Amino acid sequence: MERRILPTCLEVVWKIRGRYWCGSDWSTEGLDRRGIRIAIGLTFDSGMRIGNFTRPDGPLAEDHCVRTDQFVFTVADKDCKSRVTGGDLARWLRERGRSAEAVKLCDVNVTSTKVTRKSAKARAPTFKKIARRTDPESSFLDDLVAWIQGSKVLGVDEITARYSVERGSSRITRRVVGRKEVALAIKEAHALEGLLPGLFSCKSLRAGFSTHADDAGVSAANRNLRGGWAVGSSVPDSNYSVALENAGALAFVAANPSGERHGVNSIRRMLPANGLMGVSRRMSVPR
Repeated sequence: MERRILPTCLEVVWKIRGRYWCGSDWSTEGLDRRGIRIAIGLTFDSGMRIGNFTRPDGPLAEDHCVRTDQFVFTVADKDCKSRVTGGDLARWLRERGRSAEAVKLCDVNVTSTKVTRKSAKARAPTFKKIARRTDPESSFLDDLVAWIQGSKVLGVDEITARYSVERGSSRITRRVVGRKEVALAIKEAHALEGLLPGLFSCKSLRAGFSTHADDAGVSAANRNLRGGWAVGSSVPDSNYSVALENAGALAFVAANPSGERHGVNSIRRMLPANGLMGVSRRMSVPR
């Protein structure tokens, strides 16, 4: 069988949140686990590549990770609204004694610099919005704000960077979430659901975005724009999206048996004039 990476779904992403976020504290180990949740949440929600939210993998890998100052938060401060960049958010909330619930919206400016043999131009910026339209989206916005506060990430840092004091010493270490640990978390989560882990990887997050977008009726052009694919690209349809209802012919007929368009009459119209051309005279029809 041809091996294909399958898309993940919101249910699994939410269970990852329970294991890596809700079950972790703000210690060094806890920060590392929480950072994995943030990387997974950002990739699944935005549809962007995992490299936009993790450190470069390998000595020759290019750095495409989004910086904290590319996250701009809208905060409701009493009767007015303020726009605060991610690098200033923790201090802003602390000085005003505000909680994560005061943040109503986050705009993310992501510029894809990936080039191909067909085009050497950097693509236009893609703007993402994380708001409070649904419970999962609202919870993720709260997690993102809490991450910026707890990780002590700076404006010039990658969004999944963290600073922590090593246990038993006063030395401060800096670390960024890596692609491999994200992939391990994804495989582990699907294995717990009884699914073959080898069929899932970091690309499952992007495929999950594309599949959910198609199922929600998002146009191909809008999906490509949101996910960072080129205009008119067929890659999402051929490599990422999976139809959630891959029904067979029996299901099609059962859904609308009286209104079926393809029947005996349509077959007769396909036949040549005499209706027998190319058919063996010795062919018998079973009774």
